[in-house]
Amino acid sequence: MTSLMKFALDDGGEVTVEVEDGPTVRGGRSDGLARQSGRSLEDAVAQVTPAVSAIVERFRSGEAAPHQIDLELGVKLSAEVGAIISRTAGEANFKLTLRWGTA
Repeated sequence: MTSLMKFALDDGGEVTVEVEDGPTVRGGRSDGLARQSGRSLEDAVAQVTPAVSAIVERFRSGEAAPHQIDLELGVKLSAEVGAIISRTAGEANFKLTLRWGTA
């Protein structure tokens, strides 16, 4: 089941997103009204930043580092835990493309 959740933005605005409900939902369902998240969107998304950085740095630090790294991942927002790396394209969590060429 999904519901609407408002996430504050660091610049003072806010964004409403559809989120997956977890086992328990604080405040219950609001008949289509958006609930307020206890964190900003930037704070929620910051949870996945270390994983992205680790993956990119791992490939950049090798002897044969690629000229270009494309990393695609699904990020799901959750009412309870913020941002989660979710499945994309079947069962994969990441789609990684490394390119080598002449500089």
